Amino acid sequence: MLHSITWPSYLITLLIIAVCYYLIIGIRFYSQESIQFFTERIKAKKLFASSSPTYANTVVRQDEASPPESTQMELSFADTSEDLFEQVGQLIHRLKDTIKEAATSNPDKVPLIDSLTDILEKYPHLKGTQFQLAISELIQNECEDLGFPTFSEDQIRRLWE
Repeated sequence: MLHSITWPSYLITLLIIAVCYYLIIGIRFYSQESIQFFTERIKAKKLFASSSPTYANTVVRQDEASPPESTQMELSFADTSEDLFEQVGQLIHRLKDTIKEAATSNPDKVPLIDSLTDILEKYPHLKGTQFQLAISELIQNECEDLGFPTFSEDQIRRLWE
C-alpha cells in the first residue's frame, strides 16, 4: 500500500501542507502587521520614485535648515520628504558634535542640556513624529559611547519641551 507513494510526492505534499499551515497562522494572527508592512513599503517606493533628485546636490547651511518657529505640523509616513530627511541628518550631525564637544570640554550635564534644548527648539516640526524617539535614542547612545552621564527618560522628554 505505501509502495505507491514516492519520496518526491511525499515531500511535495508535506511542503504544500506546511505552506498552507503557515499561511493560515500568518493570516489569523499577523494580518494587521502584514498589511501595514506592505502598505508602508509601497508608500516608500512611491515616495522615493517620485521625489526630485535636486535635493541630493544642494547644500543647506545650518542656519537655513531650521524651520520657522510658528510651523507645527503632524507628519505621517507619506508626508515625509527628502528635505525632511536632510534636516534630520543635519540635526543628528549637530547633536553628535555638541555631545562630543561637551564630553571633552565640560563633563557637567547642565550646559549640555541647555545646548541640546536650544538645538531641538529649532526643529519643532520633528516633535511628535517618528523621528523623535530615534533622535532621543541617539542622544542616549552618543552620551553612553563617549562616557558622558546618560539622561533619564524625564530629562530626555524635557529636552523636547
